[in-house]
Amino acid sequence: MKTVVWERVKGTVSALPVPFIGRDRPGGRPSLEEDEVEQALRQVVGDTPDVEQPLLQSTNAESASEPQDTDQVPEADGMPPSEKTSKGDGASMAASVFSLTNTIIGAGIMALPRAVATLGVVPGALLILLVYILTFITINVLSSASEYSGRWTFGELIHYFFGRTGSWFLRLFIFINNAGLLITYTIMLGDVLVGKPPDYNGLLTNLTDIHEGDVWYLDRRFVVAVVVVVFLFPLAAQRSLKSLAWAGAMGLVLASGFAMLVVVLVVLAGIQGRIQGVSLWPNADLTGPSALDQIRGVFSTLPVIALAYVCHYNVHPLMRELKDFSARRWSIVLNWSLTFCTVVYVIIGVGLYLVFLDSTESDVLLNFSSGSLEDIVGSLAADIITYCVLLGYALNLIFTYPMINWGLREVIAEVAVGRPTLGNAAWVGITAVIVVAAYAVAIAVPNIWPVMTITGATAAVAIGWIFPACIMLRTSGGRCSSVKRLGACLLILLGLLTAVVAVHSTIEDLIHQ
Repeated sequence: MKTVVWERVKGTVSALPVPFIGRDRPGGRPSLEEDEVEQALRQVVGDTPDVEQPLLQSTNAESASEPQDTDQVPEADGMPPSEKTSKGDGASMAASVFSLTNTIIGAGIMALPRAVATLGVVPGALLILLVYILTFITINVLSSASEYSGRWTFGELIHYFFGRTGSWFLRLFIFINNAGLLITYTIMLGDVLVGKPPDYNGLLTNLTDIHEGDVWYLDRRFVVAVVVVVFLFPLAAQRSLKSLAWAGAMGLVLASGFAMLVVVLVVLAGIQGRIQGVSLWPNADLTGPSALDQIRGVFSTLPVIALAYVCHYNVHPLMRELKDFSARRWSIVLNWSLTFCTVVYVIIGVGLYLVFLDSTESDVLLNFSSGSLEDIVGSLAADIITYCVLLGYALNLIFTYPMINWGLREVIAEVAVGRPTLGNAAWVGITAVIVVAAYAVAIAVPNIWPVMTITGATAAVAIGWIFPACIMLRTSGGRCSSVKRLGACLLILLGLLTAVVAVHSTIEDLIHQ
């Protein structure tokens, strides 16, 4: 049964950037029977009637036992007996690799080419590899900590080690993460459908062959407002996500196909001798001429890459579903998935920079037009590629948006009324406020780069680096204690430094603009 449930839900979980926050049982024991995660997943895929069921269970646990002896995490011994999947039950390793990959890859890959254009090919590729390594380490830290503590949701784990204060900070970062993603998606819809001046090479402007900014029905503000009213708000106001369970898998298919397309474009551009003037090192025109400017450029770009990898809030349901779970089997799943994602990221990030060079936009979808591609693939193929890429990602953004909105709405509801479940009026009202606020910010700041930088520097860095590093400090012990503690401290320092530099430089740039 669990295999069937997971096969049906893997698309939804991949697109839902929220942890499943659980409540401890009295006495500090984790919820082992009919756990909250599986209840939430069943609700999403429709194993229960279409009635409201919170995906985020309350973090207001009245009591949670603190770690009794966190000097050393014991050797992995799999799940607690009552949590282990029976032999032959659960998801296979291949299915788990697919599901985890589906969880990681999102629309954030569209900013990676700009990151490589800013840093240069060598530092850009190296930073992607660095974040890959950090992600592998930190997710394994969460896995070991869950085996030690018996907490098998991300929220329970944070509450176990850091109490209510940690849970409140987790809520804050979920809020920032989901709000940032909603704003990013809204901006990208404007990019895809209308484009930006002076070219206005969006889907609608290309279809109508009107590339001027003074036509009211093709005005970016009007077009995005229509999409919000006709599509985003009605979909986000649904009380069941069952009908959208396929959207996450659609995103993975698009990303994989997109990576293969990039390989073809790079090969053709190379054969034609168009790959010239490539920056191997930081681009002074984008970062600034001084060494200090280039260092600041590195720390301002790192959060965008971190945001593309963060998936820590979704790994616990995957661990629980893995058949015959063990630390070794999970490490294999994690390694294969992250390796695949890294290959895709390097192909898209480096490849599209090689194709578009210094004209690479912060949202690389803006570079896809007949004019920019026809010299490489011909006029007809350029038209087909442009329309397929823009239409595919427009649909993916629209149908993924409600899942992100769901988690943000539950965090707001839990803070406002003390529970994630709402009546119809409150449900619709909070949804409307979220959608309108995301639209307003997206129109005021029509560029995904500053939004992704701030989101990555705060939420992604905290969830993906700082929380796991703090857990590592609480659980490190034995012969490797000093090494682990040093590594954890360095990771916390890297996270804090990245957050401060990236947020400061981004806000400074926005003020100057």
